[in-house]
Amino acid sequence: MTGVLGVARLGAARTPQRGDRRSAAATPALPPNAALASTALVPHAGATRFRGLVNHGVTCFFNSVIQSLASVSALAEHLDRTTRMAERYDVATPVTDALRELIVQLNTPDARGAALAPRALMRALGNVSQSNGLRTLVSARQQQDAHELAVLLLTALDEELAAVQKERATQLRAERAGLRGITAPSEQVHGRLRRSLGADGDDATNPFHGIVAQRTSCGRCGYSEAVRHFALDDLSLVPEPGPLERSLAAWAQLEQVEWTCFRCSLHTTLRRERAEAAQLRAEAQALPAGRQKRAARLAAAQREAEASAKRLADALQAGVHEGEAEERRLLDGIPLERAPSAPSTKQVMLARPPPVLVLHLNRSAFALGSFGPAKNHVRVTFPEWLDMAPYTTGAELSTHPARPLSERRAAGRRDERLRYRLSAVVTHYGAHNYGHYVCYRRRPKGVWTRISDETVQACTLDDVRAQNPFLLFYERGDVVRQLEAHVAQVEAASASPGDSPPVTPAPGASPAQTLLPARRARPRMVHRWSASPVASRETTPA
Repeated sequence: MTGVLGVARLGAARTPQRGDRRSAAATPALPPNAALASTALVPHAGATRFRGLVNHGVTCFFNSVIQSLASVSALAEHLDRTTRMAERYDVATPVTDALRELIVQLNTPDARGAALAPRALMRALGNVSQSNGLRTLVSARQQQDAHELAVLLLTALDEELAAVQKERATQLRAERAGLRGITAPSEQVHGRLRRSLGADGDDATNPFHGIVAQRTSCGRCGYSEAVRHFALDDLSLVPEPGPLERSLAAWAQLEQVEWTCFRCSLHTTLRRERAEAAQLRAEAQALPAGRQKRAARLAAAQREAEASAKRLADALQAGVHEGEAEERRLLDGIPLERAPSAPSTKQVMLARPPPVLVLHLNRSAFALGSFGPAKNHVRVTFPEWLDMAPYTTGAELSTHPARPLSERRAAGRRDERLRYRLSAVVTHYGAHNYGHYVCYRRRPKGVWTRISDETVQACTLDDVRAQNPFLLFYERGDVVRQLEAHVAQVEAASASPGDSPPVTPAPGASPAQTLLPARRARPRMVHRWSASPVASRETTPA
């Protein structure tokens, strides 16, 4: 029942080895689209319940993250696609398989509502390399951090997908080298061989991946380094009291920093080389007659200093950036004299919004005189619909140090690529070094549930928004629209005339096995759970 707040450790997961997937599967294989289909299930009111997860003493951090991920339809679809690719190219993906099966079980209503013991997923995570940190996190009998688990778990999924894509590229190269290469529909995309996208699902990408843009500029000389873009998996925010938008604005604001300016460093080094050349020239002129060897050495050093000065001056005149200089090796052999620039500015903004946005409220606070971190209990309120337009770059980027990286987009433009709907919330009760994690997650039709390990209770959206968040999971508007269309399609199919009777689970059969019969019957599958309980009050996008 304990949890801890901490800082995530990033590392490389063990790459799964190629092999027979049947040996890696813990249970019979699920239908191809089982995970995505399970996110559309709604139980009969009073007849069935969703299931919690068993707490082994210190695993509430684990349970809250898994329940949150189970509410993300984009992740379910991603796991389905990765599994299909892994089966096609015969690559073992134990973490992906175990997580997919567990999500199906969590999303499938059960008459008894008995809690699940996620042994298969824990076993798969326990086999991940020690360097990744997952093995330590899962096996340790002590307090752990939910955010750290989420980061490392998504890293492990990325590693397994990379292994599948690597094997796929290998097989496609073999096809091209053989007779089948004559007709193989493959092409070069970003230096990698890929089949035509779409039908076979080989375009799987992690829905948590986005891109942020960063610019650092010197307030002294006006130099701005090239706008850099970095991968984004989650946003870690320093919580500001009040609305969540305040914390996001603080993250994306133009701030003053102390920075080592490349152009100022070039000017400083140029002055040094010119001064050294002048000093060597003066020493050579002051030498008495008969010191030819000394004069020759001074002359050679002078020519070298003058050559370095010319290279520096040319780089300044051409406006070369630091990355370009390193790539073209323009300044090799010239030790730069780094020049700090105190009035510099820095800004980061969202460049490519991810389908799933994870916001981490970093509640670790450090105070002078304390013996360790303490929990920041500041109250943060959050909306059901979050507009990320003010924190996303527009079409034009500025390099002026006193101006924003990009003009903020106006909020409220109903751009579904920039508007996100709340899917899950993880909150932490207690102090920094101990406490308890609880998950609040959205179900189809606006139904919300509060999940504390084995205990699953219905709640309202108002109950959710009354919480002080630690992790927030948002899905982008276009993803939400696709999910709602899928739910509507499934409901329409289940309510159509001539449908077969509802599917009744066989004695001892798990919900996962009953979810999608192998050959028939997605309509029949949904028909069983078609009746929806009373939905919570849910605000619609403005």
